[in-house]
Amino acid sequence: MGKKNIYCVFDTETIGVDKKWVYDLGMVITAKIGRQLYKKRWIIEEIINIPNIEEIAFYGEKIKTFYKKEQAVKFALAREEFRDIMEYFKVNVITAYNLKFDMSAIKQTLAYTKIGNKFLNNPVDYFDLWNASCNSIFQQSLFKKIAEQQNWLTEKGNFITTAEIAYRYITGNYNFIESHTALEDAVIESKILQDVCRQKKGYQKNQIIHMPWRKVQ
Repeated sequence: MGKKNIYCVFDTETIGVDKKWVYDLGMVITAKIGRQLYKKRWIIEEIINIPNIEEIAFYGEKIKTFYKKEQAVKFALAREEFRDIMEYFKVNVITAYNLKFDMSAIKQTLAYTKIGNKFLNNPVDYFDLWNASCNSIFQQSLFKKIAEQQNWLTEKGNFITTAEIAYRYITGNYNFIESHTALEDAVIESKILQDVCRQKKGYQKNQIIHMPWRKVQ
């Protein structure tokens, strides 16, 4: 990864896997290794105000607690601010952990809110941080040794390759529990990105690799 890259790490929280409507959007702008430049969260008004959303959404129990204090905005405003921040920091690479899901969520939310089919003003390079982690962090023999000791395994005996597990491993905080709120998750994912950058491998630009977890097994 080039030294001049400015990264946007973003995350979404959605109603579900079929209706991937985004009610929580978070971003972290980071440059080089260990240098966080900016972070922001948007609560999306059109989605958070859907009747009974707390009963149907992923992690919906947080809507009346965690999100109660947050000011919601229209998705169009969130998009405008997201674009402005990308432009201000001259971001040239965007990433997310399981980027395919988040891209689909943005696309579905654009359609639901009927504000067009374009989220960013200008194209930038992208890559899936999950795939990059499977090419680097999760390939380490030490990871596999610790994963077996900590039982970071599925019922079928496969290594778990979530962002939560990646963060546990790189920090040594084996009891870490992911927040499943967009900004907080983007923050830990920015730290995973830094670890991937340090290893100088794992980067597959402008392509989405299907089921990258298979590379680790």
